[in-house]
Amino acid sequence: MATTSISRASNDRSHRILWAGMLSLCAIAIAAVSHRMVALANPPHNLPTQVATLDAAFAKELVLTLVHIVPALVFVLLVPLQFSRSLRARHARVHRGIGRTLMTLAALIGLSALLLLRHPVGGITEVTAILLFDGLFLFAMGKAFLHIRRGQVALHREWVTRGVSVALGVATVRPIIGGFFATSRLTGLTPHDFFGIAFWMGFTVTYIFAELRIRHRRLVAATTAATSHQSVKAREADSGI
Repeated sequence: MATTSISRASNDRSHRILWAGMLSLCAIAIAAVSHRMVALANPPHNLPTQVATLDAAFAKELVLTLVHIVPALVFVLLVPLQFSRSLRARHARVHRGIGRTLMTLAALIGLSALLLLRHPVGGITEVTAILLFDGLFLFAMGKAFLHIRRGQVALHREWVTRGVSVALGVATVRPIIGGFFATSRLTGLTPHDFFGIAFWMGFTVTYIFAELRIRHRRLVAATTAATSHQSVKAREADSGI
């Protein structure tokens, strides 16, 4: 019983940390998309040269940029609902509906990201990062869809976690890019120099945390199962079965 209580407390603590991190990344993503939409609708003036060049690159691909960022905005707004235990338990039909919507949005986000690679800001370094992680995003969401169709709920959740971690990796990239912009006078680096590096760093960090969460969940589940099995054996022994 003590082991079960410790495992449950550890899992609850991990779940709270995960929620705090996910909500923070969702908030960053929402702010980034909102900023980009405002900049596209009303281009600001008197911006630093590097920022103005970046805004111009997105404005040049206006329609494609909107096809990418509008679904992304809806995606990050829905993700917290999809991970809500209470919604999943009390409103299963709503949970499934949100899941289908997220799968459709994931396809739009992933495919439009590939099309935006025609004019990468960060050159080949950015291209390789996006190709790898965008491919992983589409693969993970596809696997999640197949697993839930087969009724494999645990595997479905693992692959959804991987897919969402890649999607939210874009939010992790943003403060890293901000750091590069803030230190550009000292380093002399331009967006072409640091965009690809920031993408690799942001996506990798977020994905690693997701994998650690998945492995922690597996460990807790295995520990709980083993403890339950031992409890059953002990009750059988006490009753003389």
